[in-house]
Order: sequence, then C-alpha cells, then structure tokens
Amino acid sequence: MCDFASNINVYIGQAIRRERRKNNMSMNELAAKIGISQQQMSRYELGTVKITVVFLLQLSVIFNIPAAHFLEEDFFLHIDKLDNFIIYSMNK
Repeated sequence: MCDFASNINVYIGQAIRRERRKNNMSMNELAAKIGISQQQMSRYELGTVKITVVFLLQLSVIFNIPAAHFLEEDFFLHIDKLDNFIIYSMNK
C-alpha cells in the first residue's frame, strides 16, 4: 500500500475511534455490531488495514451519521496529495 493510501486509512481510523468514543461504545461493542472481531476493529482504528466504502456505510448506519463524516475535518486539506498520487499512478 502506498504512503498516501496508508495515511488515509490512519486518518479514517482515527475518525472512527473518535466517533466510537463520542458514542461511549467499547471497541468490543462496535465490533459485535459489525460482526467482526475486536482485533479486526483495532486494525481498522489503527489504519493498518484498508477501510472500504462498505465498512464506512456500516458505521454510518450504526452511528446514524453520513459516511462522509469520517472524511471531514482536515482531510480535504490533503487533497493536493491525492492529485499528486493520481498523477503519479497514471504515469507508472
């Protein structure tokens, strides 16, 4: 996984953790609602695995928020890095 994609997963994982804590939910509780292990939930929150759109949609239903919520705050300040990554990928 490239550095930029890894950073996105870390960023979204941190947003997931913030939302879980804001809702006073343990990692085990959230993992059970999704149907995954606590260890896998930890990997998502740490950003060590790819976070899929389907996973974000599951979270949005559980927390009753838009999936885009996990991409807010400082995320779009890094959009220039995404542009550079796309250009780099196309020129490989």
